[in-house]
Amino acid sequence: MNWNRATMNMVGIVCIVAGVAGLIYYGPNQLFKSQLPSYEYRISAEGSQDASGQEKGADKTSDYESRIDVRELESIVINADYGDVKVSWINDNKNMIELKGQAPEAVINRIRDVQAENGTLELNFEDNDNAGWLNINIGNTQRRYHEIIIHTSENFVLDNLSSKVSAGTFEMTGGHIKQLEALSNLGRVKVKNVTGDVVKLRSDSGQVVADNVDAEIEASSSLGSVELNQTKKNVQASANAGSVSIVQAAAHPIDAESQLGSVNIRIVPEYNGKFDLKTELGSVSAPNEKHGSDMVIKVRTEAGSIKIVEK
Repeated sequence: MNWNRATMNMVGIVCIVAGVAGLIYYGPNQLFKSQLPSYEYRISAEGSQDASGQEKGADKTSDYESRIDVRELESIVINADYGDVKVSWINDNKNMIELKGQAPEAVINRIRDVQAENGTLELNFEDNDNAGWLNINIGNTQRRYHEIIIHTSENFVLDNLSSKVSAGTFEMTGGHIKQLEALSNLGRVKVKNVTGDVVKLRSDSGQVVADNVDAEIEASSSLGSVELNQTKKNVQASANAGSVSIVQAAAHPIDAESQLGSVNIRIVPEYNGKFDLKTELGSVSAPNEKHGSDMVIKVRTEAGSIKIVEK
C-alpha cells in the first residue's frame, strides 16, 4: 500500500513539474489560447464569395478574388498537420467548392488566397507559424477542422486526389476519382461511395474504413483495424496490429494479412476461385473450393484466426 501511495505521489509531482515547465517554456498564451476563428468561403469560376453569396470586399478579404472552374480541375492536393478533414461530393451542377472550418488565422489567410495552377488545386491547412508548439485543445474552442464540399456534375471525373493528415481523421463521401490516396499518421481514414480506378488508404495509428468503393483498394494500418465493406474489385489489405474485415459485393481476388489480429472475409456465392490460407498461430476455416476460376483469396496471419464464410 505504501509503495502504491509513493508511486502515485511521484507521478503527481512529475505532472506538476511538467506543467510548470510548460508554462515557463511555452508561455500561458501558447498553452491556453482563445477560441480559434472559423471560416466559410465559396469559390467558383465567377470568383470568391462569402457564406451569404456576396462578393468578398470587407476587412482582410478586400483584395481577395479566387476564380476556380471546377470543371477544369484535374487534381486536388490536401495537406493538414492538426485537425480533421472532411470531403463531400454533391452532384448538383453548381460547379463550385465550399470551404469551411476552424483554424488559426495564418491558415485561414492562406486558404483565402487559394488558386488552381495547371489544373491542380492545393489546399494547405498546415500551421507553419506554430510548428513545434505544444497544443492543448479545451472543448471545441481549439478544435481544428476543415470541410470541403465539392459541387460538380454527375459525369465529372477527377484524375487525382491526395490527402495527408499528420494528426486527425480524414473522411470522404462520394466522388468519381481515378486515383485516390489518403494518409493519416494519427487518426482514422474513411471513404464511402467512391468510384474510381485505384484507392489507397493508410493510417499509421488508426482505423481504415472503405464502404461501397467501386475501385481497386489498397488499405493498411500499422496500429488499428481495416474494414472494407461492399468491395467490388481487387483488394490488398494489411494490419500490423489489428483485425482485417472484408465483405464482398462482387467476386474478386483478395490479398490480406495481419501480423497480430484476425482476418474475416465474407464472399459472394459467385466466388468460384481458390483459397491460399496460412497462419502461424490461430484457426483457419473456409468453404470448399469450387475450382471454377483462377481467382485467389490469399490470407496470412502471424497470430490470429482466418475465417471465410459465404454470404
